[in-house]
Amino acid sequence: MSGQRAPSFAAEMLRSGMLVAMKLYRIAAPLLLFALPLAACGGGGDDDDDTTADSNDLSAELTVLPGGGNSSGDNSAISAKIAALDLCPMLTDAEATEVSNKAGLGGNGVVATYTIKREKGVYTAEQLKIRAKSSCRFVIESNGGGSGVIQVEVTEADDYESLFKPGGKAIPNLGDDAVNNKGTVYVRVGDLMMTTGEDSFTTDYATEILRKMAPDLK
Repeated sequence: MSGQRAPSFAAEMLRSGMLVAMKLYRIAAPLLLFALPLAACGGGGDDDDDTTADSNDLSAELTVLPGGGNSSGDNSAISAKIAALDLCPMLTDAEATEVSNKAGLGGNGVVATYTIKREKGVYTAEQLKIRAKSSCRFVIESNGGGSGVIQVEVTEADDYESLFKPGGKAIPNLGDDAVNNKGTVYVRVGDLMMTTGEDSFTTDYATEILRKMAPDLK
């Protein structure tokens, strides 16, 4: 021991400080390496938020566009127009009598008198959502015993050209366009289509009834 010099107090403190620093480095280095990916992920999170916000903005724009088109507004106007129609007064007793006598409903060559009953169609909100419709059911009875029923309906004419006109036989001088398609008459008047639902009469009789009513749709 006499040949060795004892370390000074300052040297011992320096050595202790270096040991502590090394221990702290060993602890901090892995934590630092672990923190860097987290910081990167945190940045990605901000990007995701921005992307989500952008997506929401785009979604909002796409949601607005379909409802803002003229087509929806036009359809609503036509639906309201159809809902406001009352078809029952569009066929008078005199007109029904004329058509019925011409068709011989009261007997061939017989000028009969007729009782005409009218029933306006009633539809639920669910039915009208599917397709706007207005109708009237006419019960026509002669004093000679002949009788029949015809229901006249009006809907939108959006599919007249594609669905009802193809394959039909043209009927001249009726509405803007008219066809007999497999025994059912379809008449287009502007953006409306008139046809028959329940019908116990002939096609010619139905055609003449629609001919009397079609001018009132203009």
